[in-house]
Amino acid sequence: ARAPVASGLRRGDRRARGVARARPPTAPRVYASICGIDLGTTNSCVAVVIDGRPVLVPDEKGRRTIPSVVHFAPDGSVTVGHAAAKRLTRDPANTFHSVKRFIGKRFKDKKVAEDARRVPYEVCATVEADAEAMGLVGLGPSKNGAGFVAVRCPALGRKVSPEEISAAIVKRCVALASAKLGGELITKAVITVPAYFDDGQCDATIRAGRRAGLETVKLLREPIAAALAYGVDVTGDETVFVFDLGGGTFDVSVLDVGGGAVEVLATGGDAHLGGDDLDRAVAVWLAKEAKLMGATVDPRGALQAARRAREKLSDATEVVVPMPGGSTKTLTRPLLEKVCSEILRDLRLPVENAADSAGINLEALQAESRSKKSSKKSRKTGRPFDHVLLVGGATKTPAVRRFVENTFGRRPTPGLVDPDEVVALGAAAHAGALEGLVAQTETLGPMQASLIRAFARKMRNEDESLFERVRDDAEGVERGGAF
Repeated sequence: ARAPVASGLRRGDRRARGVARARPPTAPRVYASICGIDLGTTNSCVAVVIDGRPVLVPDEKGRRTIPSVVHFAPDGSVTVGHAAAKRLTRDPANTFHSVKRFIGKRFKDKKVAEDARRVPYEVCATVEADAEAMGLVGLGPSKNGAGFVAVRCPALGRKVSPEEISAAIVKRCVALASAKLGGELITKAVITVPAYFDDGQCDATIRAGRRAGLETVKLLREPIAAALAYGVDVTGDETVFVFDLGGGTFDVSVLDVGGGAVEVLATGGDAHLGGDDLDRAVAVWLAKEAKLMGATVDPRGALQAARRAREKLSDATEVVVPMPGGSTKTLTRPLLEKVCSEILRDLRLPVENAADSAGINLEALQAESRSKKSSKKSRKTGRPFDHVLLVGGATKTPAVRRFVENTFGRRPTPGLVDPDEVVALGAAAHAGALEGLVAQTETLGPMQASLIRAFARKMRNEDESLFERVRDDAEGVERGGAF
């Protein structure tokens, strides 16, 4: 048979010559008015389910992630995403990023003071007078809405809550999803949150979704979303490491998967470590190299060049970086690993702590990997694990992948999904499950999952034919919340 000349066209087909022909009727596409949103610290993205399959939604220019940045103008207009990110240097006091670090937190939280020093805008506390405008009535120890984190927006002449800023990002994601579905009104969403988010942070995320116009907001833990997107067999019995290195944060989680349930065994990470740190390390190296040449570099330009070089090394083995005065420097993968060695070392402790909490002996696994499964008896590794899942754009960096392989004693689990998009796709998969479009998976709290899995094992041991999955009737689902 001859190859088609275009989609659905064969050579000689009258349509290929510009003549219209009647097309046979096709089955309507099946979708629901719900989307999955990865509401990230640095970037966000959204996905929908079409014909039983999660599909990532790009913006009007084909960009598949949205910077989690919001700008407010004096006339009240709101700019979100790429356009807002361009105003970070021009109008830093009214351009807000990384608000996920503040959402649902009390101002007196020790980490808030540290995070506040890292942003160019003013971080402040809510008072009772702010409660109604910010939707905080009845919240807080005194039930008066006071003491939560807010930011001061000079352009609007008032305080703005992290929920309001996050709502603008959610609204943008929902608008893109709606356009993807032909203008379908979307009233429901699954929004992902880190495994370590407490009830206050989860409730604040739900409030952000509702401020964006959503009627129903369900939350899903980010590592669980990743496992769903990678296609981990939730009916099996597996232990999964989720290694999530984003632009500005690092999270590691250990999941116990089986019997249709997913339990978060352990979490760890560093809220101030990510791909941006790798870029800064490369920028410092470029500045030093320029100094040796008797030249100077613009810090902002060096950072942009560093980011481009690091991203290119995801595919190329080396990249030529233009330097001041018309000269160049070549950055190779081994050199990148050397330049970023301190950052990579900082990733190790959170991984080891999470593994230890989950009863996994990483040193023994590394030794076993080095011996290449020799006949010698190896040390006990404790709980075995089956997968290492990579999440976040920074995990595309070869130096990071090599670190993961050396640390875990095995290669990361291959997947057909982009690490930047995996959480949103998992959220959409769960959204589809809630609507009955894809197979359902139960996502439980630690105590619920432990009880259900213990019960399941007991039933299997007594009589394999008696085992059945136990449904989740937890109050966390009742309040819309943190799965």
